[in-house]
Amino acid sequence: MVNQKLLELIREEPLAHMRILDVGCGSGALALKLAPLAGFVVGIDVAEGVIEEAKRKAEREGITNVAFCTCDALKCDYSAFAPDMVVAHFFMDDSVVVKSAEALEQGECLCFACIEEENLKEIGWRSRFAYSRRRMKKLLAENGFTVEHLLVEKEAVYFDSYEDALTYFIGYKRRWNPEKWERLLRYFKEGGRKITFSTLVGKGRLQ
Repeated sequence: MVNQKLLELIREEPLAHMRILDVGCGSGALALKLAPLAGFVVGIDVAEGVIEEAKRKAEREGITNVAFCTCDALKCDYSAFAPDMVVAHFFMDDSVVVKSAEALEQGECLCFACIEEENLKEIGWRSRFAYSRRRMKKLLAENGFTVEHLLVEKEAVYFDSYEDALTYFIGYKRRWNPEKWERLLRYFKEGGRKITFSTLVGKGRLQ
């Protein structure tokens, strides 16, 4: 599911004639939502499997103004895709901000939703891709972006039992590393019944 606030921030821009670069696009969830509104969308991801899946989705949906490329979004040159806007949906690293600043022109935007530092705080796990609001604000400013939106969205999910929690999270198992999964299971086995999801949603405009 695509973060709704992120979509709102993107839609504030005159998308009809814009070329949008979706970095770390996965199987194309955001790119395919934006394509009907935009001039053209390019999605890049290092995983060839999800890029092929995104291409199949675009073909099934008859979307022709989108392209998906296998490319490491942490290393490649974004300017090669000539973007008018860069977007990132749960894919973030300092290099994303740096590379966006290098590729965009004055007045153009980077819009993103990423993991916030208190995500899954109950199990004591912090992703290396998680950001605090303060850290992200500093990173954007250092790379020439004026912050137009930078807020944390939190959702607490409660469970009646260990079994309920396992049913809810089972789809995450293959995507998480074993240590993270074991921490989650241990937390619920020891009586934990609440999990906090925390997302940082932002928009910066290059000055």
